[in-house]
Amino acid sequence: MTSPACWLQLGGALLAALLAADAAEADPKRITGKLSKPGYTVIALDRDGGVAVARAGPKFKLTPTANRVTLHLRARNGTYAGPIVAARKRKGKRAIVGLRAGAKLGAVKVKRRKGFAKVERTLREKWVDANRTARAKKGVPRGAGTFGRVRSRASGAFGPGRDQDLDGIPGTLDVDDDGDLILDDLDPQKGAGARAAQTQEIFGVQARLPLPFQNSVNVNGGSADAEIDAVLPAFAELLVQVMPGDSAELDCGGSPNPAKPPPLVGGLPYCSWGGTGRVHPFSGPITAFPDCCDADEDGFGSLVGRPPPPGGMETYESLLPGATAAQIGTGNVLIERVQRGGTEVKFTTALQFAFATVPALASYSDTAGNSGTVSYPIAAGGPGTDGNGFHVAAGSDGDVVITLELWRPQRRPIPNEAGAWIDVGGLIYGFIANNVGGPGGTPVNRPCPQSALSTSDPSLVAGGPAGNPGFTDQAPDQPANAANRLTFTVNMTDCLAAAGADWPVGAEASISLSAILAPAGQIFTGAGQSVAFTRQ
Repeated sequence: MTSPACWLQLGGALLAALLAADAAEADPKRITGKLSKPGYTVIALDRDGGVAVARAGPKFKLTPTANRVTLHLRARNGTYAGPIVAARKRKGKRAIVGLRAGAKLGAVKVKRRKGFAKVERTLREKWVDANRTARAKKGVPRGAGTFGRVRSRASGAFGPGRDQDLDGIPGTLDVDDDGDLILDDLDPQKGAGARAAQTQEIFGVQARLPLPFQNSVNVNGGSADAEIDAVLPAFAELLVQVMPGDSAELDCGGSPNPAKPPPLVGGLPYCSWGGTGRVHPFSGPITAFPDCCDADEDGFGSLVGRPPPPGGMETYESLLPGATAAQIGTGNVLIERVQRGGTEVKFTTALQFAFATVPALASYSDTAGNSGTVSYPIAAGGPGTDGNGFHVAAGSDGDVVITLELWRPQRRPIPNEAGAWIDVGGLIYGFIANNVGGPGGTPVNRPCPQSALSTSDPSLVAGGPAGNPGFTDQAPDQPANAANRLTFTVNMTDCLAAAGADWPVGAEASISLSAILAPAGQIFTGAGQSVAFTRQ
């Protein structure tokens, strides 16, 4: 029989063990290692999306936010460079990517061309989370080198720090976290997962590209790369979500500069010192970012919460990247550093993609017999521009009904995609009546209702998210091809009447042809082209 004293001793020992476990959970030990190449940022990501960051020069040390994490690399240029693999098992068909706090990794070999890194030695069992694995080939995670866009069965949990498709790339850094080859920003299935993880804080960043008709570019319409790169710096926009807190800064990579200024060199060119980025001039002069907004001179620009767009992010900063198609795109990794009550909390995300072109009008016809085709670039003051709208007229029923053919917008390909340009599929196409009477005329600024829209195009399904009017494109992303067009019809008379506007003969009306992201359904997040029509 155990004496009361023994029970007390056992109870005390158990309590001490529990307290020790709690202390360990509350204060994880740091992880150390040495990369084979300098200039990388090491990101420790826990299952709930908690982030710890360290620059490797090439040695690194960081204190993770939890006792079990995965480690990831951001290259000097700000692009995702893949996960760190701790070990392999099942003859290389699985890669162990889980690590525990306190791990001493030693030498880590960076496999830059393959998009991952691996620990060179066999680690102690206590430093490895062997339950955190990824599907692999010869020990290389399936998502390595493609930013996670790879066919892989979704069998894990959804979340910013979790790996739903087990490809080695966790959700917040994976551009296709369910492995269906549809980018998450274009995937209608992403909405269900996002709702399931609504208690977690998720940092978002998305690109948009609105263009006037005379500045419109589209690869299928004949726009050359040089023409595209002449337009993007002037019109592209990046919406960066500002996470709640006392203040927030945007970390776009780079390495410490021993001869300041600037404080950092390298990083994403559109949000690093001396780069092309600017703060959107909602008021006042255009200012360079982050140069304008880095009071502590640490190289990270301060983010200011702007009023949210309808249906959009709660608060966001609008940046003008000023970047070419080669300078901004898939896999760009941004880290937001947020101060909360004197403690810095970090969030990270990877840019899904950036629109390089817009949905572009290829041809039009009306029920009165007018028609026309479009080639790009558009001459200043040419047909379809403000003040010189395409001629249309009412049909026998008195309504102006226009059938439009559009080319999809394009983006640059991800490494596992063929072709120089990719037609973006899965977008929601909508039509906004801008004004009647040309610039300075009567503003309308209303979407055309579904009753004014129709189509027989097999790629299109009527309606957008949450009952919004428009058409949902069912086609996947595919190599750019001028033969791939979308066709739909707009009753302009009904569209304007629904907004309380009349369209008299001789007047010009402007509409925006917009392509927005499917899960978000945000008119602010997408690409668009404004076109003018004059009623005869």
